[in-house]
Order: sequence, then structure tokens, then C-alpha cells
Amino acid sequence: MASTFSISKYNGVSPGTETVSMAYLHLINQDVAANGVNDFRTTAANQITIPDTGNVFSYEIWLRGKWAGAYTEITNFKVWRSAGPVNGAGGLTFKAGVNGTTYVQPINTASTIALDSTFENETDAIVVAVAGAAPNTISNFLVMQLTVASTAVPGDIGASTFSAKWTES
Repeated sequence: MASTFSISKYNGVSPGTETVSMAYLHLINQDVAANGVNDFRTTAANQITIPDTGNVFSYEIWLRGKWAGAYTEITNFKVWRSAGPVNGAGGLTFKAGVNGTTYVQPINTASTIALDSTFENETDAIVVAVAGAAPNTISNFLVMQLTVASTAVPGDIGASTFSAKWTES
């Protein structure tokens, strides 16, 4: 049998409120719980305003992968942005990084964790450590943030797709 994978988003003060299995991971100007659906009311009310000069930042999103089911071990977990606008184009930059097993309340200033903007393909994917034995394996925290420059173009940027891969035995 194979494992079952889910992803959880955490927000709020430590230890964080967990929302399981979201399909949409909005990078917006509020640290709000995901509701598992594409809630346009939430994103419309919390858009990021393009600054006159410099950069502004979305709130970080803190994510963890979780596996359950019949397997022996999960290794080599990695994540990359596989589709969407070119990173840096239009004044927008997606960044990500890993923070171990300790959750910290998300910030909307320049992240000291989400620093990698080159995770645009599997070769340059961000490697995320995993821990725990079957059937309860969990990844370290993956932290993502969107930087919006004063050169950004107004309007909807569309969706980006993030892919994940791991070895299962």
C-alpha cells in the first residue's frame, strides 16, 4: 500500500492554529487561517498594496507535509514552484525556506527564513527534512513569502503551482 499525503498550514501565535489539506495557499497581507476552499472574499479583502517605493511583503505561510498509511519510511521530500508567473517578473518574487520543527508566528516584513527564490524546478527544489516513523511522518516547516516591489504591475497575477516529491519505501 501507499502513503496518504496532506499538507497543513499554520497561522497565529505559537503553537499556531493548524488547517489541514488546503487547496489554496494565499500569500496575502493578513495572517489568517485557510478554509480549504478558494475563498475570494478573504483574498479580496486582504490584497497586498503595491508600494510607492521599495518592497512590501505578504505574511509568511508556514506549511508542513504529513504522511499516513502503510509505508516503512519517507525520505527525500522536496518542493518547487512548477508553474506560474516567472519569478521576479512584474515586480513579484516568491521565496521559500525551511525552519526545522519550531513554529514562529508569521511576519509581513522581510522573512529571515524564506530566502530562496530559485526553487523553480525539481533540480533546484527546496529539500525539507522529515521525521517520525510510519504511519505518522511529518516534515519540518516550509515557509513561503511573496515580495511585491514598487515596480509591480496592478491586477491579478494568477495561480502558481507548487509540486512536491518524496521517496517512499
